[in-house]
Amino acid sequence: MSKFIKVFVISLFWLTQSCQSQTCNKLPPTFASYSQAEQLISNAIFNLKESVNTSESSWVHSAKFYSCDGISGFFILGTDKKEYYHQNMPIEVWQGLKNAASFGSYYNQFIKNKYTLNISGKPSDRQCTAIAKSSGNRCKNQSWDDCEVMKCHTHCK
Repeated sequence: MSKFIKVFVISLFWLTQSCQSQTCNKLPPTFASYSQAEQLISNAIFNLKESVNTSESSWVHSAKFYSCDGISGFFILGTDKKEYYHQNMPIEVWQGLKNAASFGSYYNQFIKNKYTLNISGKPSDRQCTAIAKSSGNRCKNQSWDDCEVMKCHTHCK
């Protein structure tokens, strides 16, 4: 009986993890909201995931680069206030940041306002409901921000 429980728990864990993660190739080119982008990017599986030690910087607290193809990808800059997401940033720009004397100066000169995250705006209640139904979740008050679909955007069944 205990062997059955172990197999059941492992299977349940695997299903939960596979539903929360997706390969980076399936990420949409445009996100419905900033929070959706954060959720999907942080849960996606990338071929390349790198970070750099930013402990010497006065305001850059973290810097991460995620790429599917090793050519371009998502760049996430963390400050004490929030994380800033950038899209389609060439790996050469990431390599330049890693070797920069000042992360903040490099960011301001070569990244800021150049590789913006593609946000299409708030989806309609109808889109939110359709996505929620396909993933088995429900939207509270038909509001995208409260839509639980963010946890399983890959439409797992």
